[in-house]
Amino acid sequence: MKYFLACLFLWVFHFNTASAQNLALEDLNGYIGQTVFKVNESLKSKGWVIHPELSGEQQNQLYKTFAFGNAENEQGKAISWFRIHADNQMVNQLYYQLPGKAELETLVAAIIAGGAQKKNIDEISNEQLSSYYIGYDLVYQTITGKDSYTLMVVKKPLQD
Repeated sequence: MKYFLACLFLWVFHFNTASAQNLALEDLNGYIGQTVFKVNESLKSKGWVIHPELSGEQQNQLYKTFAFGNAENEQGKAISWFRIHADNQMVNQLYYQLPGKAELETLVAAIIAGGAQKKNIDEISNEQLSSYYIGYDLVYQTITGKDSYTLMVVKKPLQD
């Protein structure tokens, strides 16, 4: 019985931590325009850990880098990375490096379902493919390379 309970505990722990790092598109969209403090607290409550050595501040601009979990095959490597950029303590851009292609495809499907239009131009640079999706007030960029899947979200610039 105690082996069953131990296995159950480990399964629940794994499920909770795995789902905690999978941020939904609503989370990502909601972080844009929020204070650094609020986004920081939200990510910490979901199990993300800040990496001060990969973070910095200069005048009114800052960036903070977070990691989630450890990769099973490489102990020092995180499962996912997350970086916020802010001006005057307000988040205006973020990068979310996902653990795999399926997670990125899920977010892209949600972006398209939300009404964003894919820009017809894809860019290839440094063996990475970038695609762009233009939403009502946000721009999304997917950056894929060898075993690397990143989504960038930024507020759409005001048009004259």
